[in-house]
Amino acid sequence: MSTGRRTLTWPLFLSTALPDILAEANVDQARIAAVVRDVEQRATDYAGGGKSERRLLRAPFLDDVASFDPEEAPIGSRADVAVVVRNSELERFHSMGSVGDDEIATITYLATGALNQWLRENADRSEHKPLHGVFAGVSEFPRACAALTAMALAAEVGGRKAIGRDRNQVPAPLARDPHVDRVSQGEEDTFQLVATVRCGLDPIDSDLERALSRVAGGDADLLFTSSLSRYSRNSVHLAQALEFVLSNGGSVLTSNFLVRPREVFSRRAPLIGSNSAEPLSNLSTDRLSGLHARHVRDLLRQHGMQV
Repeated sequence: MSTGRRTLTWPLFLSTALPDILAEANVDQARIAAVVRDVEQRATDYAGGGKSERRLLRAPFLDDVASFDPEEAPIGSRADVAVVVRNSELERFHSMGSVGDDEIATITYLATGALNQWLRENADRSEHKPLHGVFAGVSEFPRACAALTAMALAAEVGGRKAIGRDRNQVPAPLARDPHVDRVSQGEEDTFQLVATVRCGLDPIDSDLERALSRVAGGDADLLFTSSLSRYSRNSVHLAQALEFVLSNGGSVLTSNFLVRPREVFSRRAPLIGSNSAEPLSNLSTDRLSGLHARHVRDLLRQHGMQV
């Protein structure tokens, strides 16, 4: 069997390449079948959304895939794979250590060309079509959706992208989250580093909830995380986290983006790959505009790093 990126079709990836790699990692057949079903369903649900909806779904993962192979593939195509394949039930086996980083890299590499070709042939061509299936819940968080759309558009050209043309186009904030009242107040600072070490598909846990809630309590103006995927690889949970932060007036800084309640800033291409293990290690002001660059400089200085 040829598994070259140019010759591997999406059906062949699902029936042969993905199961073979998981079997070599000693994943049992029942669980392999569950992963394949989940990936196949995610592809169908993803393809069923409109162009704009697919764009916002892949936006949170642009930081992750900026350094992924194949380098010659458009970053949007690599982000498609993150949404459909990387963020599937495959994540559970990766978080448990059954499937290592090398296997993940091989799986996402092989999936890129196959999924890209399948989407060209099967994805809905409407500009707007409601999300459904596993992604349907994302639309319950309109502020997050508006921000993610702006994030995707900003990434295409770099610099600033406003969220809506005027105040009325920006979704109203959610009511104050009742969990905030239970959050203990920590040391005050401007930046709060946020990372996750759990399975990326799990609901938001108490530690992350406390970190996110600091913006509502006035203890943090800006949260930093290497990528929004550190909040969750579940698109609905991720949108919920982002909605909470933005609706309470907070902002999120990632490796390439600054997401604020009414505007988003992006690094001009090429984006830099995020590093979840050492999130500050490759952060720089290269190709950033004024406010975005200032926040990055402040964060690096606060942590004693060279600017």
